[in-house]
Amino acid sequence: MSNAQKSTLLPTQLGPAEVRQVVDTVTSEEWTPDTPAIMLWGAPGIGKSSVVAQSAASRGFGFIDVRLTQVQVIDILGLPYLEDAAAGDPHAREKITRFAKSVLLPDGSADRWIIMLDELASALPAIQTQAYQLITEHRVGPHTLPPHTHVVAASNRLTDRAVVYRMPSALISRTVHIEVRADLEQWLDYSWPRGLRPDIAAYLRTNPSRLLDESMISDTTPFPCPRTWTYANRILTLFERQGTDPESKVVRTLLEGTIGPGVAADWYTYRRLFGRIPDCRAIIEGRDSPTPPSEPDVLYATTCSLVALLREYQDLTHALKWIQKLPRNYAVLALRDAFRQGREVRDRLQASPAWQSTAEQFATAIFMAMGGKNGQ
Repeated sequence: MSNAQKSTLLPTQLGPAEVRQVVDTVTSEEWTPDTPAIMLWGAPGIGKSSVVAQSAASRGFGFIDVRLTQVQVIDILGLPYLEDAAAGDPHAREKITRFAKSVLLPDGSADRWIIMLDELASALPAIQTQAYQLITEHRVGPHTLPPHTHVVAASNRLTDRAVVYRMPSALISRTVHIEVRADLEQWLDYSWPRGLRPDIAAYLRTNPSRLLDESMISDTTPFPCPRTWTYANRILTLFERQGTDPESKVVRTLLEGTIGPGVAADWYTYRRLFGRIPDCRAIIEGRDSPTPPSEPDVLYATTCSLVALLREYQDLTHALKWIQKLPRNYAVLALRDAFRQGREVRDRLQASPAWQSTAEQFATAIFMAMGGKNGQ
């Protein structure tokens, strides 16, 4: 059985950007009993909780991330305390139990909220019961959620080697189930504007299955996934800023402990291609206009290196002229990745005298890059 067959929960999966659209839409209005809660399934590190957090932050929602494997029932329900049955009557002898409001529930700091119930299927049955009440009744114990509060749940799958408990059928039927898949193009949309390194971008362009290799998911060794690639990018950037060679023993060890020893070794082998690429600064500055490399791997390395430098320059005319010399597929990828650098880079590209000829030559690709990125 193939890895794809083994790991698929539902026949159709959505990428993080599509999940973001679903969350934005479902949580856009006040909750009603007819509003379904969203249940996200997917491999570890694929971006389930971060997508929901980004949705909340972009709209000014309050966001509460509850890791259900790390809480007890009392953490959600609230601490019990005794109170006089007749409040205000000093002679009242009868006491009743009340529950203090948990910090895991919305307070008055925001008007709209999203509560993220992460690791739902891995939570103990008693905790799942509390989650069930939050999802179906919009309350927990005596505490009712504010009207513009939505609950989104998430969990790993049994095939991810996670501890998973059977979820009650009543809870399953009250959530809309979405399986999240890793999507390289959507990850690049997110990562390029945040300082993605060209050596990681080019490697994943050449080896897209390594963005998330589910065959390597393990409970004992690191494995490549969107989250660990983001960590690897940060590690390499931090150490390089401090003058440490990425080839050093320390950095190699850190990468092995982030994306796994096998993938780290493969990435280091691929990285040596960057010694064979043209001088991308010379291309952008107009000091050189070499013939594009003929080897696919070196072409990926060159285009990603070129794109990563665009934010440093105001005049991108020479870069556009050189992109026009690339084989069409690589030119299209270069333009799409250039647009992913953000609005400032896009404006500089469009202000260049070489823009019109580039637009005519790659009109479809430019239309997709502009129209499909929502002004990013």
